[in-house]
Amino acid sequence: MKFLRISTVGVAEVESFTVLGASSSRQDKESIGQFGSGAKHAILCALRSATGLIIYCGRTKIVPQTQPQTIHGVLQERLQFRIDNRTEISSMVLDFGSIDWTEPVPMMLRELLSNALDSVNGDWAKIAIDYCEKPRAKKDSTQVFVELTAEVREYMHNVHHYFLHVNGEENETCLAQNPMPCRFYRKGVFVHECEGTKSLYSYNCGDELPIDESRKLDTYRVKNLAAKVLSDNPKALKHVVSTLCRSGDSVYYEHDFSDWYLLSARVAEAFKLEYGSDVCITDNASTYSRATTKGLNVRLIKQHGWFKAAKSGGIPDAVTLMTRADNDGLILTPAGYELKSNVFAIYEEMQALAMIGDDVMDGVKLCEFEKPISGGIAINGFYCPQTRTLAIHRDHVGDWKVIIEELSHVVTGANDETRDFQDYAFRLSALLMKKLIAERRDS
Repeated sequence: MKFLRISTVGVAEVESFTVLGASSSRQDKESIGQFGSGAKHAILCALRSATGLIIYCGRTKIVPQTQPQTIHGVLQERLQFRIDNRTEISSMVLDFGSIDWTEPVPMMLRELLSNALDSVNGDWAKIAIDYCEKPRAKKDSTQVFVELTAEVREYMHNVHHYFLHVNGEENETCLAQNPMPCRFYRKGVFVHECEGTKSLYSYNCGDELPIDESRKLDTYRVKNLAAKVLSDNPKALKHVVSTLCRSGDSVYYEHDFSDWYLLSARVAEAFKLEYGSDVCITDNASTYSRATTKGLNVRLIKQHGWFKAAKSGGIPDAVTLMTRADNDGLILTPAGYELKSNVFAIYEEMQALAMIGDDVMDGVKLCEFEKPISGGIAINGFYCPQTRTLAIHRDHVGDWKVIIEELSHVVTGANDETRDFQDYAFRLSALLMKKLIAERRDS
């Protein structure tokens, strides 16, 4: 029979393998372990998978075994340890942890290798790993011998996928990969894979990555943590930003990150680094087309979280850089005689009522347009404060209601359905009513 040998310098205490909860690394922030249960669960996993396991703490030999025992009327397999020439009965039964520790061989090797790493302060090169025919004790060393089954051999063949320490990547936070399911590492040790995803990166975190004693993770929480980790890596963040614009719809795992967890200032900086300081964004294909025609450096971002994060970080929305006519696809022409006459007449009447200042219309461009609808909504007229343009649809150049409404926007600078706009409209109506009543009395 062949064995996998995992050997480190220094003699571990026997209790580190036999007493549940005993841990020397719980308060050590650099260590992988924290619960004091990993080695014990590894032993139970070995027994459940019928994988032979022998441990040497220096010259002391430990062989895990089970002994049938009826507890509460149920036949159980109670864990015991053959320690040299004596037997020590534990408080654990074979099924302890079986509900959560569902992949016994990979989980066993993960815990045994993690314990070895902690004992050498994370230096993979100080762990001796090889294959041997017969387990033997070694002075001043701790050695774990695992039966070399096909599953054990396969795991060790791919051990670099499970421990970033193998290639010296344990301190990397974002690991580029050909698009494949996103993998999460905690302090360089693989703990979770998001099945069904296609991710540009795998993510390596520290204590901020929450795990329970079964080493399970909440998929929603780790995704949000990945967004934060990515935000802290300028190179990776810039790469993901470039794929947003190339792919259009959400394609990769990163594309669905929430703006709640992306760091907006860093997202905005990534956009500027990738596309230039004059970049603007939109989430609307029609706006993108019009902005491109206008010559703006615009990027179409359909991923809601990224669009909001970039906008919050200071990247302008293309809509704010275009006129109302640009946004609605309207074709403006100079105002004709009829519109000018009606605007002048209304302006004089509003001036007489002290509802409009002498210089309000200074610099305002008066235009007409032809397009009857925008996005299915009828547009009779509008005022664009950015360009100081008052425009009336050609079919409404004689409609005083439309002209009064748009002039009121010029005066107040307020939008429809705002308190300021409504207040102005009612004050104007009241003054006109008073004037009408007074004229009727005089006549």
